Amino acid sequence: MRTTLLAPLLSLILITSVLAAEHEHSQNAGASMSTKNTVEGYFIALKQGKGWETFLSDDGMMFTSFTSPVKQVTGKAAYLEACARAPKVMDLVHEVWAGRRRLIDIEHPDLAIVQDIAVQAGQGRIADRSNERLGRSDTAIIVWRKILARELRAIAEGRPTKKWRVAPAEVVPTLGF
Repeated sequence: MRTTLLAPLLSLILITSVLAAEHEHSQNAGASMSTKNTVEGYFIALKQGKGWETFLSDDGMMFTSFTSPVKQVTGKAAYLEACARAPKVMDLVHEVWAGRRRLIDIEHPDLAIVQDIAVQAGQGRIADRSNERLGRSDTAIIVWRKILARELRAIAEGRPTKKWRVAPAEVVPTLGF
């Protein structure tokens, strides 16, 4: 349960890291870079296996692994050094899939990425949902899919996404019935 809750954090961590460097990149390039261009550039560099670290900000960046106990690495150089010392992410993922390691026992500067790949890619192929018949009990799934589609469409079209806020502490979530 803990692992599946951490999976969505990868996007947040990635986008936060990339956005922190957006201003720096636009100044170096001499032109304004959109968030979309910054994120796309990061993924292109990541796929090529080089240059992805240039998207990390040099200014006081802090990487936090919300494990027990919480671990922090401050600064780009310290983070890159910690990554160089650590086992390769995919080696750890394959060990988890083979049952030789448990996610709870892994310490890694990119622990969220290890967890995300292990739980998301480990689920197998994406099911064909075109003939799916959802009912009243699936309302939350329907709403969630609509929200994801809307937000992804906005990103693809270069429009701003919804400005999400954390609910006040006194607001108690309900099931709606």
